[in-house]
Amino acid sequence: MADLLRARLHEEDSATGLWALLTVDGRVHANLAHDQLTRTERIAFELQSREHNTGRVVFRGRYGYTHGGKPYIDVPGAPPTERIVAVHDPVGTLSWDAELVQEYLARAAEAQTADTEEAAVAYRELAQWAPETRAQALADLRDALWRGAPISTFHGQVNYTNLRSPRTLTGQSHKPINHNCLLHGLEEVPLEEWPEAAQLFVTRGAWLIDTFGINGLEYLNGLQLGVGGGAVDAPPGSATVHAPRFRMVDGVLRNKRHQTLQAWGPSRSLLEHVRSSEYLGYPADPETLTGVIESRMDRAASNGAASDTYADVLEELLTVLRHATDSEMAMSRGYRTPQDLIRSVQDSDRSRLVNSGLDDQYCCVVAEKHEAGQADRLWAISSRMRYNTWHFRPWSDNAEDVDGVAEVYAPPGTPDITTHADFHHPGHINYSVKHSIRAPEEIHVGSERFVGIIDVRLSRAVDRRYHEQDLADSVFVASLIKLAYERLVAAARESGTGTQIRGFDIDWYRRTYLPQPTEMTALHAGR
Repeated sequence: MADLLRARLHEEDSATGLWALLTVDGRVHANLAHDQLTRTERIAFELQSREHNTGRVVFRGRYGYTHGGKPYIDVPGAPPTERIVAVHDPVGTLSWDAELVQEYLARAAEAQTADTEEAAVAYRELAQWAPETRAQALADLRDALWRGAPISTFHGQVNYTNLRSPRTLTGQSHKPINHNCLLHGLEEVPLEEWPEAAQLFVTRGAWLIDTFGINGLEYLNGLQLGVGGGAVDAPPGSATVHAPRFRMVDGVLRNKRHQTLQAWGPSRSLLEHVRSSEYLGYPADPETLTGVIESRMDRAASNGAASDTYADVLEELLTVLRHATDSEMAMSRGYRTPQDLIRSVQDSDRSRLVNSGLDDQYCCVVAEKHEAGQADRLWAISSRMRYNTWHFRPWSDNAEDVDGVAEVYAPPGTPDITTHADFHHPGHINYSVKHSIRAPEEIHVGSERFVGIIDVRLSRAVDRRYHEQDLADSVFVASLIKLAYERLVAAARESGTGTQIRGFDIDWYRRTYLPQPTEMTALHAGR
C-alpha cells in the first residue's frame, strides 16, 4: 500500500498524501482515521493539511507506516519515528518553515500536558480499585486476550498486539505465560511502577469487557490507547427491541464499533423475492412467512423428513437472500446432528461437541453456477466455515472446555458489516471477499442456549459496500433459519432418533456446481 501511495501522490500535495495515509487510500472509515495518531501527530496533520505560505524550510519530516501498521508523522523537536520503532520505507516527506514549526511547538506543549493528565486519570482510577479488583481485571483481560479476537493497539508508536510478532500481549499461542506481554507480572509490582501503557490498557480494557463482553477489546484495534481510544458510537442502552445493535467492522484496522441498526425488518425487495421465488413461493408477509415455515417443518417432522426439509428451506432462503442483496455468495453453517445437542444438555456433558470435527458440521454456500472451479472453490469455503462452528465453541460459556486447545474463540453473537475484509484475512484475500455481512443466531435447546451456532453470511468481491438494509435482511433470514433449525431440534427430541442433516458435502457441491451432462452438451453446442 505504501508503494501505491508513493507512486500516485505528489510530495507537495501534503493534505491529499496525509489523508490517503490515514485512510489507506479511502479504505479506513473517516471516523477512525485520526484516532490512529498521537496528539502531537494530529497537530502536525492539521497544520500540514491547511494552506500555508512556505518560507525557508527548517525541518523535513517523513511520514509513512510502522511495521505495526500505524501511520506515523515525524514532527519537529522529536526523534524520527524510525529511531523508536521499525518502519516501512516512507511514503513522503513534509516540509516545515520556521513559522509553522513555531506554531507546532506551542501547541505540542499543550498536547503533551493532555497526555500527562490522561495518564494521571488512569492511575487515579486504578488507585481507587481494591487490590483484588485490579487482580480480577488483569485475569479478565488475559482471558479475553486468550479467547477473544486478535488485538492490535498503540501507545505512541509502540504496538501492543497478540496478532503479529513481536507479540507484546498474551495470545492464543502464548497461554498461560508470555513474558513480553504488557500485563505480565503486574500483580507483583506496586501500581506506581506499572508502565503508563499498562495503566491505560487496563482501565480502558476492563471497561470495554464489562460493557461489551469478552470481544470488547476489539474497540481498541488500530487506535491509540490514549486520546480517548476505545470510544464507541452508541452506548449499550441506546438499543431497543425494535432497533438492535450491530457492529461496523473496519477490515483494515480490525476495529469494531457498535451502532444502532436504523433499518429494521425485511426490505420490500427481499419479501418480493421470497414471494416470487420458484422454490419458495411463500407469502410476502413476515408474520405469515414465519407461520408457513413452522408448518412446513412440522409437517415434515410428522413424515420423518424434517432434516431433508430443513436443508431445502436453508438453500432456498439463502438463494433468495443472495439475489435480494446482490451478493456473490450467501452461506450458513451449523451442527449436523441435533440429537447431539439435545444429549449434551440432558447429560450436562459437552465432550461429544468439544471433540467434534468438520464432518459433524455442515455449511451451505450458494453462488453462481458453472464457473470454472466453482465446486472446489465453494467446498473449500464451506470447509473453513464448518471449522468456525468448532473454532468458536458455541456450546461453551466457560474456559474449562478449551484448556490446552489452540485457536478457540468466544462465539460472536452480534451481527456485523465488514468493509475491506480482504485486507488481512488470508481466506478473504484468496477468495476475493472484499465486503461481507455476518448475522449469527443462537439456538435454544431446553433451558440451554448455544450462541452463534448458526449464522448467515454474505460476501461481495466488487468494491461496493453493504448497507444497513442488507444487514437487516440478513438478520431476518437468519431468524427464519433459526426457527427452522429449532423445529428440527424439537422433532429430534420428540422422536428420540438421531436425525442428521444430509447434503452440503463434496458430492452435493459437485452435483450443484459442476455442469451436468445435458448442460455440457448445450455448452459445447454453443461454441
